[in-house]
Amino acid sequence: MRKKLTAILAALFALLILCGSALPDGWYREDGSDVILRFEDMSYERPDAGQFRATADSVTRALKDGAGYRKTVALLEALFTRYYSANTMFTIADIHSCRDLTDDYWAEEYAACLSVLTEIGDIMEEVYLACGASPYGERLARDFFGEGFLAEYGEDAEETLSDGYVSLLEQENALLSEYRDLIADPTVMVRGQEVPVSDALYDVWGNRDYSALMNAYYEKYNPLLGELYIRLMNVRKAQAKELGYGSYAEMMYDIGFDRDFSVEQGRAFIESIQKWVLPVYMRRMDEERQAELMEGYVPEEMLLGVLETVAHGLGGEIAQAYDFMRRNELCDLSMSDVKANISFQTYLDDYDAPYLFANPYGDRDDIIAVTHEFGHYAEAYISYGWYRSMDLAEVYSQAMQFLSLKPLEGVLGARDASVLRVLNLYDALDTLIWQAAYAEFEERAFQMEDPTVEKLNALMEEIGKAYGLTDGDDGFDVQWVDVTHFFEQPFYVISYPVSACCALEIYEKELADGSGVDTYLRLADSEAIGLLEATEEVGLQNPLSDARVRDIAGFLDGLLDF
Repeated sequence: MRKKLTAILAALFALLILCGSALPDGWYREDGSDVILRFEDMSYERPDAGQFRATADSVTRALKDGAGYRKTVALLEALFTRYYSANTMFTIADIHSCRDLTDDYWAEEYAACLSVLTEIGDIMEEVYLACGASPYGERLARDFFGEGFLAEYGEDAEETLSDGYVSLLEQENALLSEYRDLIADPTVMVRGQEVPVSDALYDVWGNRDYSALMNAYYEKYNPLLGELYIRLMNVRKAQAKELGYGSYAEMMYDIGFDRDFSVEQGRAFIESIQKWVLPVYMRRMDEERQAELMEGYVPEEMLLGVLETVAHGLGGEIAQAYDFMRRNELCDLSMSDVKANISFQTYLDDYDAPYLFANPYGDRDDIIAVTHEFGHYAEAYISYGWYRSMDLAEVYSQAMQFLSLKPLEGVLGARDASVLRVLNLYDALDTLIWQAAYAEFEERAFQMEDPTVEKLNALMEEIGKAYGLTDGDDGFDVQWVDVTHFFEQPFYVISYPVSACCALEIYEKELADGSGVDTYLRLADSEAIGLLEATEEVGLQNPLSDARVRDIAGFLDGLLDF
């Protein structure tokens, strides 16, 4: 019987809320007004799998020996506290590592935490099975774990985290550490010397030099990263086989992202994008104009001001989220050559605190990136990090990009506000088309017989031409190795276009009658996990339907008719 590994996170969170959160002394956040700990002051200690095992064994022994219900619950609370602490330590290590990819200490801690969390996942599976099969199974399911727990972990359930699967997870983690090392500080040959790409960029003069540098980079790293990706695909396909799935895509839709739609529905959605949105993209998208509009200089110190304006303009809990972030320095928006070239929001469980990370470029796209991540941040703050499927989580971020436009009008002025609006519309078109193309690439790559780097490059070029992303004469075929999600979060990318349809509907509501912000807040307050469940709850349409994709294409086409 297949287990939803993501249910571990959701159930643990539910139990922690019901039993009481174990936060550090002196730390509390009832309404966001009382906070006293900065990120820099958060202590770090590598989690100990042996200690976690000992705590888990005390739970299984209590269940076996017939200990009282209250004692069993107390032991479970202790276990959950250790789980959240381990997850928090991993998050702290990940943030520090992303802040400086050249820091060997944090790279090692990130890898160590990843290994420990894999082992902890195996241990938690044993505890869940023991709880479900115990005399307290029904009571624990009713009081803490929720509907469906016994179906997954009841008396007749079978253990799925086999030794073989755990070994495959360890192999995957080792490859991911290798990936992080490979992209940490890429180098190229310049005038007979091996130099960091970041240093070589400083000596670039004009497009010819830049093209030569990029050609040298891809000539070296496309084969290296491509071969690493093939090794990851092989391990991941073996994982799916070990768990009894027909494909790795099916496995990730189920236990990876807890989607409430199938691979087949996802494929049909991509076909709708091709049918309805691609013609709008081909007609309206102007990459030269987009690049020109993006070029306006945006200093990194301006980005916090942008977020403050947006948050206080929208008010309420969104403003509280920003103030909470600033008081505790729970963000890093600085520009740095050694930082990971990504933007993200993550959650520090022990502190009920979201964290926002970005590495700005210095142009207007940074405004889009930080408002996107602040959408994640505000939702996580409002919901106390409630577990969401990735499809639903991405609605909050993309919706915030559009909800931020009105508050920014008074600060940026009419012209710059109009520029930002157009850039966001272009960004939405880009998201729908590029991420749909990436989603098709991933699925077809995993279906490929005897994959090679050359075959993967050819596949990307074929898809790029079909989606109007390349004319085949610009090196597009080798650039797919820069997509971090392919390596670290496989089959994530479809979440972007699916959620974009919901985010654009929220924007439609805001333009029509000003109800977009209220819809966003109701969505953030929802306890739903899946996208379709949550959107139905707040009155949004099914984003996967062909009719909805058609309407979104028309909405974008109309707004870009200027």
